[in-house]
Amino acid sequence: WEGDDVGIGLVGSMDKFAMVLGAVVWGRVLQVAPVKPMLMIGLALNALASYAFGNMRDKYFMLGAKGVMGITQALQGVWGTVWTVSYAPPDLQSTWLGAGAISAGLGNG
Repeated sequence: WEGDDVGIGLVGSMDKFAMVLGAVVWGRVLQVAPVKPMLMIGLALNALASYAFGNMRDKYFMLGAKGVMGITQALQGVWGTVWTVSYAPPDLQSTWLGAGAISAGLGNG
């Protein structure tokens, strides 16, 4: 990676690209597939990809691991929004959605 600023930047942002694409796919998948197994599979794949990313040295495998991380994180983001809209009291939906966004930010800090 030495001297490869573009490669480092791509690895750093690959999960975000994958989240954008994954959100579109998960929005449809969650309409036709059972949610609990999808969440369990997504969390397991995210854990495996995170572990793999931390132990890899090959940049292409690292890019792949970050892609899987992003796709599985998109599932969590889509489901969290759907759950909030489904279960929050109507007068508190915007507050709950805002709290979810803030907590995600705090979790990354």
